[in-house]
Amino acid sequence: MEDSSKIIQGNLIIEQAEELPGFGNFGKRLDYLEHWLKTERRLNETEINGFENSCPLLLNDEQLTNPRIVLENFFNGNDLISAKAKLKYWFKTALTEELRYENGNELLFFHNQLIQLFHSGYLIALKQHSIDDDFDQVDLLNSDALICCLDKAEKSNPLKYLSVTLTSSNLRVIRFGMQEWLYSALSNRSSISQLDSKFIFEQYELLEKLLEALFLISSRVLN
Repeated sequence: MEDSSKIIQGNLIIEQAEELPGFGNFGKRLDYLEHWLKTERRLNETEINGFENSCPLLLNDEQLTNPRIVLENFFNGNDLISAKAKLKYWFKTALTEELRYENGNELLFFHNQLIQLFHSGYLIALKQHSIDDDFDQVDLLNSDALICCLDKAEKSNPLKYLSVTLTSSNLRVIRFGMQEWLYSALSNRSSISQLDSKFIFEQYELLEKLLEALFLISSRVLN
């Protein structure tokens, strides 16, 4: 996997990123997001399309040193069921042109949380942070109603699944797809239905699996 030092702030500078969630007129923020997304689409048509150009929300120094902090914070504020419910509602509103996410600021916050969560998962897999594989998971984790997207092998070794899935190149694609989802869900003039299939149902399934894998790792870490 690639050196995490290459994961840098891209076209969206920090001040601009901070403006999106909670400052200024919502319509203005949506117009800015549309402009930014058009730029990203052009970048994806060129050779300069590495993960560093997907402008992630950077982790702070403490989180970079110990990315498991991000997992703790996320799953302390979101149980897996509610996180997947938010993801499903986001997907539904992004897919349906006449629907718009009811609380735009909430969606922006959730989107930013996922960006940092996947960044931390990338670092955990990259550095192979020690996790007790002998930890006895509580019965709830084995419930098919809770962990229903990962297959048996992925469920038994979520760290290996992350190491294969959360590569730098895959993260760039995931982030680009999430930006398309974000714009379409915040606007009633856009839909993801015309995108390549990898950005629609395939991405929805992928994000569900990533949430489950990171939840399993978080459960082992926190316990």
